[in-house]
Amino acid sequence: MNIAIIGAGAMGCLFAARLAEGGQRVDLIDIDDRRISAIRSHGIDLSDDEGRRSIPVEVRQPSDASGVRDLVILFTKAAHSAAAIAAASHLVGPDTLGLTLQNGLGNADAMLSVFPGKRVLLGVTDYPSDLSDDTQIRSHGEGSIIIGPLERESLDHAETCAKAFQASGMNAYVEHDIFVPIWEKVGFNAALNAICTVAGMTVDQLNNETGHALIAAVIDEAVGVAKSAGVEIDHARISGKIVKATIQHKGHMPSMLQDRLNGRQTEIESINGAIVRQADEAGIAVPVNRTLTDLVRLIDRGR
Repeated sequence: MNIAIIGAGAMGCLFAARLAEGGQRVDLIDIDDRRISAIRSHGIDLSDDEGRRSIPVEVRQPSDASGVRDLVILFTKAAHSAAAIAAASHLVGPDTLGLTLQNGLGNADAMLSVFPGKRVLLGVTDYPSDLSDDTQIRSHGEGSIIIGPLERESLDHAETCAKAFQASGMNAYVEHDIFVPIWEKVGFNAALNAICTVAGMTVDQLNNETGHALIAAVIDEAVGVAKSAGVEIDHARISGKIVKATIQHKGHMPSMLQDRLNGRQTEIESINGAIVRQADEAGIAVPVNRTLTDLVRLIDRGR
């Protein structure tokens, strides 16, 4: 496929490297001239369970990209989604598919400003990715990608997209009701991202009694809020994924903690903050998520 990936952060670089290595035609789109220059000069230095290698990837500013793509993947932070997809709208044709694999809730809104609903795909991924020095990606441990259509009659588009990932050696599959895995990923991120960010810890450092209790409380609240929105999510499945992450992804810093350490705005508003807002609308108490949201907001304001 001819693919444009918008956002050269940790996840965008990981996916660009893996897809390019797998034979897909990939353009990585970003507005950071320093990172663009570094990737052009050195490629993406990927270290994963297969070893370490440098993978050349085409990278450019949105204004320097041309031609309609088969697939556009949005990997920016949620706060930048609308501007990012608008800047790359000239890459979208009538048959282009748009996929968001971003964290949090509400990501379809930006896609719908450019794509018709029948060509919008939503998804989640738990591939770990740590970025350093603009070009170095560390991704150890297993991961997967779950993709589903915004409109259920477009399931075949999700299958097409999943096959491109599978052809590049990535674990990808299609889910009919994508909002279940999206909400479960929100619960996963609300626990791991926010707690690690406040505590300044890697995921494996939460593998203790205190960490487990905090994680369980965050998930309990997320399950209740999702249910109020008509989405039934599985507490045990979320907990199991978190336990797996704390064991398999030792030393991994969640993206929110990476943002904190690098002085960037976090995605707290689209994760724990989104849980709090929906809880308020439903009249549900979520004291743990509210406290974590407020603590990360303080961190953001002190940047």
